[in-house]
Amino acid sequence: MTAKGATILLEDGTIIKGKSFGAQGEAFGEIVFNTSMSGYQEIISDPANSNSVIVMTYPEIGNYGINDEDFEGKKPALKGLVVKNYAPKESHYKSKMTLENYLKKNNVVAVQGVDTRALTRKIRSKGSMKCLITTKEIKDIEAKIEEIKTCELFAPVEFKSKKYGEGSIKIGVIDYGVKNSILEDLAFLGCTSTTLPPGVSAKEILEEGYDAVLLSSGCGDPYKCSLAAVESILGQIPVFAVGFGAQILALAFGGLRIHKLKYGHRGANQPVIDLKTEKVFITSQNHDWSVDETSLRSEIKATYKNLNDDTLEGFECEDKKAYAVEFYPDKEIINDWLKAVRK
Repeated sequence: MTAKGATILLEDGTIIKGKSFGAQGEAFGEIVFNTSMSGYQEIISDPANSNSVIVMTYPEIGNYGINDEDFEGKKPALKGLVVKNYAPKESHYKSKMTLENYLKKNNVVAVQGVDTRALTRKIRSKGSMKCLITTKEIKDIEAKIEEIKTCELFAPVEFKSKKYGEGSIKIGVIDYGVKNSILEDLAFLGCTSTTLPPGVSAKEILEEGYDAVLLSSGCGDPYKCSLAAVESILGQIPVFAVGFGAQILALAFGGLRIHKLKYGHRGANQPVIDLKTEKVFITSQNHDWSVDETSLRSEIKATYKNLNDDTLEGFECEDKKAYAVEFYPDKEIINDWLKAVRK
């Protein structure tokens, strides 16, 4: 079957043509790029991508298909996918279906045959933009651009309470878009995690008797989120925060400034330095905002920095047992946080 045409229209009027390999239709989103060389299944199912049209900078996508084990959420989270070359024949022993069939099944528009290097350079130059990705004919470009500019992207993550693990440490996870792998790591380290809605109250958290609360990764504008529960529990029980949750924690402290990055940090190859040990390691990241290091007060210490752009990647307040990172933490970092519970 001959692939149908597809179009990406950016809010600055740029038109990019390609061929469809996903669902037919159209979607609005924020166009961003991800520099991971593998892991597209995890990326497209990460709930933190629910506003995004993702451009994969690695040129070959689809070669190992889709399996049943590597999802970060129960369904695709992204608005659309853009790749240079799509591999229609997958080759991996765990594969259950092709990426194309998975995207069609879940109604996700995808475009191949795009110069993703040029598109990434444009995003780096102009910053993340709103866009339309469509398989339909665009009859009125100016009207569509206006629609793109005025569209509302933020959609709350679909919430359903769930428990992970059977450990002795009880963790309440405020779910702004948590990844399955974070919950799995907590379970491995002896925790039982219960996901809580973003609007949960401090009373509900404290009455349930959690040993700590984790503010999960996610997407959207942190300034539009309720801070009341986090403000109230700070200093009463340990608080851990990841990605979007780190922005919520920063705002809950009061007086800390956050700003939206020009094009965000997305990829599994982001270099970070641990300011305590001066060790450098590679992290997986997916966040749009950063805390202004100059706004940290004396009791709040910087813990990690990004070596690409020197932005803050982590902070902590020992007095209130609050710890945050912008990247996805590994088991070692989570285990360090849990020392605040085990003491």
